[in-house]
Amino acid sequence: MMNIEDKANEKPLDSFKAIFELLSRETTPKIVRENRVLYYNKNNMSDCFLLVDGEVTIKSRVGNKTVGNVKAPFFFGLSVDSNNYLQTISESTFGVISTKRTNEIIRDNNLWEYFYYIYRWETTLIFKKLSAINHSTSREIIFSLLQHFMLQDPEVRLTIPVIRYLQDNSSLSRSSIYNIISSLKENGTIVVRNGMLTRINNP
Repeated sequence: MMNIEDKANEKPLDSFKAIFELLSRETTPKIVRENRVLYYNKNNMSDCFLLVDGEVTIKSRVGNKTVGNVKAPFFFGLSVDSNNYLQTISESTFGVISTKRTNEIIRDNNLWEYFYYIYRWETTLIFKKLSAINHSTSREIIFSLLQHFMLQDPEVRLTIPVIRYLQDNSSLSRSSIYNIISSLKENGTIVVRNGMLTRINNP
């Protein structure tokens, strides 16, 4: 196996590359325009979608809440996410292959180590997000979510207005979010330009 950098906080690009190289030989290309919805679990049929190029939002069918935003490379349809769907942020290119065939390729080529690094990275992000929304005050929730937001790829983060991100990822009212964001900007804790979060300073 190729050398994989053992860092839970960094996207394991080598692992994605190794998996994509094998799976892409049997995928069907699919180009989806900006702001389109895509279901990868439908009518009891499950496909694996390899995000080759572009950016998407993962959304829950329960309340249409945002689960996260991701940039290629990424894949969908192999984890326990049957209640989720995708919405493209930009025009995106996918490679589509049945989940059954994907599992066969994983097994036959012994790709488990690559998946370990990918899922460990995903689990780290999920844990940090859950930790953020379990704080006691609205201000603590928002600041923790902003810290989590800063971990995302800047090419994704700088396309999503910070107010929208906070609304999608919390149950706080729009007025509360506006008031707290205004306060954090005024005291220099955060820097927001054209509605986008660009920097967080020490509170």
